[in-house]
Amino acid sequence: MELEQIKQYLGKNNKLSFDKDIKSKLKELKAKAVETNQEVVANEIWCLETISEIQRLFISAFNSIKNGKHFDAWHSYDMIDIEMSFLRKHFDYCNNKYNLEFIEEYSRKYQQLFPYEYFMSRESIIKKESCSICGRVNTIRNRCEHEVGELYMGEMCGRRVEDMEFIAMSIVKNPFDKYTVLFPEGMEYNYEALDTLFMGLNTPYDRWNLDIEKKIKPEFAKAERNKPCPCGSGKKYKKCCCGTDAETTIHNKITLLDNPNVKPVPYKTIGTWKNKS
Repeated sequence: MELEQIKQYLGKNNKLSFDKDIKSKLKELKAKAVETNQEVVANEIWCLETISEIQRLFISAFNSIKNGKHFDAWHSYDMIDIEMSFLRKHFDYCNNKYNLEFIEEYSRKYQQLFPYEYFMSRESIIKKESCSICGRVNTIRNRCEHEVGELYMGEMCGRRVEDMEFIAMSIVKNPFDKYTVLFPEGMEYNYEALDTLFMGLNTPYDRWNLDIEKKIKPEFAKAERNKPCPCGSGKKYKKCCCGTDAETTIHNKITLLDNPNVKPVPYKTIGTWKNKS
């Protein structure tokens, strides 16, 4: 398989699986480009390697959810976000080239349906780091000529942390590392929203709309201002939850665009945690 054939393969829509030989073939082609000092070609192949990994992760995430492996899928979507951040600087994928705009949009939409709310965030001090291209140890006053995020002969420059001091761990809601999900002992996340959506999807590239709106919780729907608040506080409704976020819930309205014959699911409240029977 030559480079143009690989480009044609990556440009195909609605792939249900990914050719495992693509990765090794691109590695082989890049090695030849490096050997003959063709940096432009080597950098182009790096982009194709990243694109192929993004496509593989997107298909893998879809199959993971279908097989009930939700956290594996979450990790894949997180890795897609990271790989896309690397790629944007070096590759223009406007007009949905290689399905990248679709993958970027839908990865984020899928993530919105996961029940995860709290994560761990590491606080640390980096004491020593080296360049991934030349191996040189970098300090504030003594740095090598390679810039982080730039491509050099088919490799992206980064920093390898060789020594660090751990300070603390914090519980956060919007971490940089989204795979650091907290799994409380004895509790199980409720993936019903995702599983319900996936009953109507056939491929990773099926289209659907997600409209997020606020709805009054059922227990507040007929609440009277001068009666006890439905929250159980003992206060009057008008002096408690009335007009606050406490009486509303986020409603995810999903519309399937490629499978319109699937029967709509009525509105229902889905909690973060599974109810124990």
